[in-house]
Amino acid sequence: MASSKKYPKHVRITGTTLNYQRSIPKRLAHLTGKRLWSYPLKLQLNATDTSINRAVVDAETAFELFKKTLETTDPAAYAETEIDRLAQDILRRRSLSAGQFESVNSAELNLSSSDIADFELPEVEDLVFKLTSQPDYNKTIRDEAFLKAHSALVESQKRGPKTLSQLWVAYLNYREVDTNTREGRRVQRTWERLIEVMKDSLISPDSPNFIERGIDRYVDQQRELGVQNATIRRYLTEPMACFSWANRRYRLQWRPIQLPPLKPSKEKPRQPLSHEQQRDLVAHCLHKRDWVAVSLLVMLQGGCMPTELARLRVDQDISLESDTPHIVISGGDEGLTKQASRKRFIPIVLGLGLVEEQLSSAVTRLSQLKEPSASISKRMKMLFGSNYTGHSLRHSFRANGLSAGVDSQALEAIGGWSGGGVNRVMLNYGSTGIGNSEILHRLATASKKIHSHLMAISND
Repeated sequence: MASSKKYPKHVRITGTTLNYQRSIPKRLAHLTGKRLWSYPLKLQLNATDTSINRAVVDAETAFELFKKTLETTDPAAYAETEIDRLAQDILRRRSLSAGQFESVNSAELNLSSSDIADFELPEVEDLVFKLTSQPDYNKTIRDEAFLKAHSALVESQKRGPKTLSQLWVAYLNYREVDTNTREGRRVQRTWERLIEVMKDSLISPDSPNFIERGIDRYVDQQRELGVQNATIRRYLTEPMACFSWANRRYRLQWRPIQLPPLKPSKEKPRQPLSHEQQRDLVAHCLHKRDWVAVSLLVMLQGGCMPTELARLRVDQDISLESDTPHIVISGGDEGLTKQASRKRFIPIVLGLGLVEEQLSSAVTRLSQLKEPSASISKRMKMLFGSNYTGHSLRHSFRANGLSAGVDSQALEAIGGWSGGGVNRVMLNYGSTGIGNSEILHRLATASKKIHSHLMAISND
């Protein structure tokens, strides 16, 4: 019976297991005499999505390396990690494994482990003959891979990751990080940012020096981009945790890896929008009526951030048809918010028609972006200048509440500041009936008072 599960592109079912299959580009196919390239994922049909996606990434890397061997035969063009990978692929295709003949000797036949490896990989014996009989013979990448595979057969198998990137994968497995989730993608991006600058490397006693030099370059790059020191330190938290864990897990005997001095950056003053600017913003949103506009409108009346909107569950957290239209900042399926107090209910009192029309699409767009705040801040800077970002709306919300003399508990509840216990009561109560609750009605009344200077122009 065919599996009803949907697999990633290029994944094929072969019996009860999964394979990765790609068409060889026409410009290279004539070099192999084959049209298709296949790679076993070593997974059953019921494998988890996380396992499948990781295996696909590995297979894609193998395919790119395979194409490179057809285009470039000079071993000097390959990193040692690439030659190791090609050697392992040779062993896999011959159903062999590293260290398999390490302690195998046949006294009866007078064969050493190297002799047995010669039998399994006759190409190596032919290569040795060429090297001894043809002084001008230049080894190809295929030759180097076979020599490496031969050595791997008779040498002790080294356990554990060999490169920094392999350490990272082992760390993700240890942490059980699912890179298909939003939080998993955030963690993965912290590594991708660093490794892009630092570059991958074989693990060695000198790795701490290599890593620190890479981190120094990374920090310099981030500072040139205007990233604050506190943010840089946050970006490096997971990679540093990985290095510390790997040092303990694999007994690497590294010295402690140190970050460069990252003094707290002087914070730029975050100026709230004036009432007049807020009126201009609401008018702009109601005129523009796109996903950025609705995001700005909701952020203004709830003091929320783009990442909070990106985690909204459209079918559970948006209730615009209830007696008191509202959204719930719950942190999504994973419950991720900056602090526990950020889980809250936000009454929708401005631009309900626009919110009904565009909020779902805004959630979709924001959830697909690597940096959800970028488009929001870009619009803010376009409208009001370089001193304003999406975060300015959170400060504007609080300033509006204070100037309107709204009860502090209601202000803290809507904005998600610590001190407001209303949200804990409502979240514990559950979603059923919340739209009709007296507590939510009072929050809506408070919100209308907070935004009283905007109510006249928000009836769209």
